[in-house]
Amino acid sequence: MRARVLIFALLLTYGVTVLTACSGSEGYQIYRANCSGCHDTGRSNTPTLVDNVYWISRESVPLEERIAKTIAGDETGKWGIQPPRGGNPKLTDLEVQMAIEWMLVQVEKEK
Repeated sequence: MRARVLIFALLLTYGVTVLTACSGSEGYQIYRANCSGCHDTGRSNTPTLVDNVYWISRESVPLEERIAKTIAGDETGKWGIQPPRGGNPKLTDLEVQMAIEWMLVQVEKEK
């Protein structure tokens, strides 16, 4: 884990955005514990992972912006409420990113 964090820090330093290798199982665990309650069910008009209309409309949004909005929260969107950090203030920025990256991989599988 320490090496992954170091690699991530180096990538951020040089302005490179990539899907981190560690986002697979760790991203899934973070998603299950914090995001699935809404994104699996569509609660409060939240887009599910199979909601292609939503995800296709968001394809042009850079990953950095998606992460920033998830960290800050967004209660103004027509696609439901995104509480800050998925409703868990203890999630780190990296954990939020890993969950988002895991979700985006799943969304691509559904297309």
